[in-house]
Amino acid sequence: MITIEEGSIGGFGSHVSQFLGEKNLLDSNLKFRSMVLPDRFIDHDKPELMYKFANLDSIGIENKILDTLNSKVLIKKSN
Repeated sequence: MITIEEGSIGGFGSHVSQFLGEKNLLDSNLKFRSMVLPDRFIDHDKPELMYKFANLDSIGIENKILDTLNSKVLIKKSN
């Protein structure tokens, strides 16, 4: 699951992460990533160029999806 937002950390993706955690949905094989604007100044420009800079364009989203699908990191729940 990937959330994408035009804001910084603490928005929609954080709420989704909190919800998934409360419902114990992060204890399984669910892969969750949140894409947000970086916490740094981005020069004002055309929106598509600003999204490209922040890796929130179609290429950046595709790369995040592929990285997530190829991730082999699993944190197993201890008994």
